[in-house]
Amino acid sequence: MDEEKLSNIRRAMKKQGMSLEKALEYMDIPAEEKEKYAVMLKETSDREGWKELRGSAEKEQKLHERVTE
Repeated sequence: MDEEKLSNIRRAMKKQGMSLEKALEYMDIPAEEKEKYAVMLKETSDREGWKELRGSAEKEQKLHERVTE
């Protein structure tokens, strides 16, 4: 069940451009469980495709640096 919730939280963040807090609210995660899911997302982020998102941010930064040189 936790993996399904994590997947849905990630999907909301990616497809809807939601922050973690907004995605947790959207998924109706109880306040007492929000920290648990935030930690779980952080722990699994590198294994679950978030490297790609981080890579995109790095590419944008490099492009910005080239344009502003």
